[in-house]
Amino acid sequence: MKRNILTSIISSAVLFSSVASADISINNTQTNSIYDGLITNSIEISNNVYPEIVMFGFNGYICTGTFVDSKTILTAGHCAASSEYNPNNIEVLTGEAKGQSPSNVYVHPNYDDSNWHGTYQYDLAVLKFDSPVSSSYRALAPQSARAVAQQRAAIIGFGNNNQVTKTGAGVKRLGIATVSYVDGAMIYAYGHDGNSGSNQDWTRGTSLTGGGDSGGPIFAAQGILGVTSGGSVGSAFWVDIHSNASKAFLNQYIQ
Repeated sequence: MKRNILTSIISSAVLFSSVASADISINNTQTNSIYDGLITNSIEISNNVYPEIVMFGFNGYICTGTFVDSKTILTAGHCAASSEYNPNNIEVLTGEAKGQSPSNVYVHPNYDDSNWHGTYQYDLAVLKFDSPVSSSYRALAPQSARAVAQQRAAIIGFGNNNQVTKTGAGVKRLGIATVSYVDGAMIYAYGHDGNSGSNQDWTRGTSLTGGGDSGGPIFAAQGILGVTSGGSVGSAFWVDIHSNASKAFLNQYIQ
């Protein structure tokens, strides 16, 4: 879900605390660092960690996106549809490309905002820049590594995780989601175990998505598995990049 930047970015500024490292192992869900400032089932991380994952603003809202090459951001359709014919409405707010606007915006041709309710297989968009603006990027996972039930995978976004701990949006967060099932077009995760304090083990619970996380990735070591479409307390939904609908669109713009 997109998040209104006017009410969220200011409230989150005083809550940010950077960390020296945020390395994780997707396979055994162990961390090699000690973290402070735990948000519900996720951790705050520095914008320098996973720098390919950025926040961008449009029409007073924020979303999350991932550089998949030096000139291309992958994000959600509902984060870009209103700016499809005026990319100047979009501005990158973090990372090397901060202050840059894309040259072109491509939204899945079947995307229809009236049908988007947080679970929509056509909820994809690509932002294109004329020249390289980021040296950090993350590839799409190969077909052989597509998401499967019970898989533990990382998610990153700039939103209000689980909409439980009222931190507002605008803070970069890292969590680990447990995939419930994949239906061929969407990836689903359910469950919330109540972790909300600094003494809780965030790696054991299921991190879910909230307002401002839209367009962010769910990813494993092999690459991006899906793109955040929606979520709330107890659930999260990602567009599966390996569905037929996704591949037909993404193959036109991501090599």
